[in-house]
Amino acid sequence: MDHCQLIYEGSVKSVLSVENKPFYLFKYSDAFSVFDWGKMPDTIDDKGRALALIGNIFFKLLGDPVRWQQWPLIQNIRNVQNIKNVQGYAEIEKSEIYREFATLGVAHHCYGMGAQDDLLMVKKIEVMRPAAIWHHGKICWDYSAYKKSLRNTLIPLEIIFRFSLPPGSSLFSRLGDGRYCRELGIEIDKKLPEKFNIPLIEFSSKLETTDRYLSYAQAQEMAGMSDLEFAKLKESVSLIALRLKDLLAECEVELCDGKLEMCWGEDLKADGTRELILVDSIGPDELRLLYQGAQLTKEKMREFYRDSAWYVAVAEAKILGKEEGIENWQRICEERLGQSPPRIWPDKLKIFSSMYRAFANHLGEHFFKERYFYDCDNLSVVAEKLR
Repeated sequence: MDHCQLIYEGSVKSVLSVENKPFYLFKYSDAFSVFDWGKMPDTIDDKGRALALIGNIFFKLLGDPVRWQQWPLIQNIRNVQNIKNVQGYAEIEKSEIYREFATLGVAHHCYGMGAQDDLLMVKKIEVMRPAAIWHHGKICWDYSAYKKSLRNTLIPLEIIFRFSLPPGSSLFSRLGDGRYCRELGIEIDKKLPEKFNIPLIEFSSKLETTDRYLSYAQAQEMAGMSDLEFAKLKESVSLIALRLKDLLAECEVELCDGKLEMCWGEDLKADGTRELILVDSIGPDELRLLYQGAQLTKEKMREFYRDSAWYVAVAEAKILGKEEGIENWQRICEERLGQSPPRIWPDKLKIFSSMYRAFANHLGEHFFKERYFYDCDNLSVVAEKLR
């Protein structure tokens, strides 16, 4: 860690530059964040190391063209009778983006593990943060810089994919908007299916003080993308989500939903669109996962807080912050409403630690025959404790 400079410090990971090196380091901590609060008062042992290892595994799998060539779904498309419901799958093999993934793998920013197990080496990219503007009594955000066809820059969107709608899914609160549902391909006059073959894709803001969901038109305009770039973004995320789902199914883990982030590369494609690169992290903090009926996700931590006065105050503070044009709504929560996050019981923290470590072991052993945490129960034992 000598000759490192802190570039950005987030609630769960920091970004470091290394003198005379062409990459950044993601340094994962044992801290965690829920409900957009930032760093919570507790820490989870070995969480940082586990997340770095898990992220590296997923980037290696998605970046490997052989994994795409050997995708069982493609074999099933060629032999249609093996699929119970082929609707939505038929065009995948013909997809230009699929062919690119099967030739080159997914372009991503991860170069591999750093010198320590809580470090990932990643491509240097720019983050262009929008300016907050007070306009007609509320905070607005200036994304005009994104209209300049930026390169090597983070796309300011969180991209959410959904294969199912479990109880409590935030999408239920948006189903009253007919236009929004039609964008997602949801038939509002019919009963929603329990699961989707092709994932629903949603977008929310990424670089604002609180996330807000966006229509497709809003997302495209915010990010300054052409029609073709936006179409390729949605298709890329859909294919990546489908491949993740099947990779996880190999080790008996169900992927329900998740979120991804992308950046623009430095090069242009032959069709004039900017290169898309998968960035940030992929793991239990970004994915909703089920194993033997247990959730392997931050949702278990969120459940702990939902009965607290602090959780109620968080919702109120966010509303007040928007109404009053105050970005730091957390300060409203603490100083005006008198609520701070409660501490988690030590036995719960031990279970959460086991969840991250056991999941890292589960993936490592299945895909690479590697075990990272030798003093950890297997995932079946941990799942029983989480249920």
